[in-house]
Amino acid sequence: MLFVHQAASRRRQTVADQHSSQIASRVSRGPRRSEESHEAILDAAEALLSEGGPTALTFEAIARRAKAGKPTLYRWWPNKAALLLEVCNRLKEGVIETPDLGNLRDELKAFTRALWTFWRETNAGAAFAALIVESQLSKDGPDVLAAHFMEPGRGPSLPMFERAQARGELVQGRDLTEFRKAYVAMNWFHLLCRRLNDEEIGPAVDVLLDGMQRKH
Repeated sequence: MLFVHQAASRRRQTVADQHSSQIASRVSRGPRRSEESHEAILDAAEALLSEGGPTALTFEAIARRAKAGKPTLYRWWPNKAALLLEVCNRLKEGVIETPDLGNLRDELKAFTRALWTFWRETNAGAAFAALIVESQLSKDGPDVLAAHFMEPGRGPSLPMFERAQARGELVQGRDLTEFRKAYVAMNWFHLLCRRLNDEEIGPAVDVLLDGMQRKH
């Protein structure tokens, strides 16, 4: 059964305490400075997110917390949206599993339930909503966000759609990108409108999948 790992939740709950005392020493060690500075900045961003939510994530606050210069942040992340994207990916890493249940309908419902639980019960939901908003504030933000989710081979939902097409549940030859766009849009609507209620998962997935499985 798909689930959100308790270890990941505990990690986020204690991230501020774990990282705040370590960051200063890690940013200034020898030849590994760049790699460790990068991690220290992400640690600082995650700690600030845990403490104050997305509004606490300013480049000034992150640089101050990580004992790094703002030019360093801008060298690696051209804007706040780019930084939020990496923070969101880091929070999600290893937390949400892609189920293999033998049919796409059950898999999408299980995966969606785990994703919405993760968004509801951690700071990741607020961070990702802020990422979507921030991406609209820069000229290239929308393209960066779209490329991240629609890039070939990327995305935890992709294996489910690939298996479904191989089983004949989806029309052969159809571009899976279009199916993934529809699924992503459904999830973003529920996140941005704060409708992450489990009882809405079944109907939402059913309507979406019924449309995907139509031949014409």
